[in-house]
Amino acid sequence: KSIRYGTLAKWSESLIENGYAGGTVNAYLSVANMYLDFIGQREYQMSERLDQTPEAQPELSRTEYLQLLHAARRLNKERDYLLIKLFGTVDLSVRELSKLTVEAAKAGKLVINTSRSKRIVRLPEILKKELLEFADRKGYESGPIFQTRDGRPMNRAYITRMIRAICPAAGVAEDKGSTRCLQKLYRATRAGLESNISLLVDQAHER
Repeated sequence: KSIRYGTLAKWSESLIENGYAGGTVNAYLSVANMYLDFIGQREYQMSERLDQTPEAQPELSRTEYLQLLHAARRLNKERDYLLIKLFGTVDLSVRELSKLTVEAAKAGKLVINTSRSKRIVRLPEILKKELLEFADRKGYESGPIFQTRDGRPMNRAYITRMIRAICPAAGVAEDKGSTRCLQKLYRATRAGLESNISLLVDQAHER
């Protein structure tokens, strides 16, 4: 709530620890710097920009993913369990999470509209069932299924903290407890399935 010498540097470190990419952190710092320039307090600006070279993303294995799910179940963290399963099995980004409403779960799909395209994100049947049961127990009849206790949308840092809190009980390294690692596992699994299908098509064509 106040900016002093070193405040932006500490904020930058906090954002990085919570899983934000270098480019995103630089964008946030740029806005803060513009604000400080506007109010005439340039001495508090942070001039250094973070290296935007992508870091090697830790690999979350399928076994570790299942360990996270089992640990969340044991700890009675149903919301965390569903979020882990969601990002591990559905092509959905954190910023699109608010699109996952009770209505979308009932339909079994989300319609994601952007300025350039429109895509359909389908929910696996078992996940759809679990989401609707969760919403029913929470008393959600419409609107977003996942939100903070005060009704706000969840951001990446909030979800990452939730997942990392489960990692010790799951026996999984905390740097693997993030939506990015779950999404990477989803993409790798999908690519493997598509590769197998392509191979079957080639074999059928050869025959």
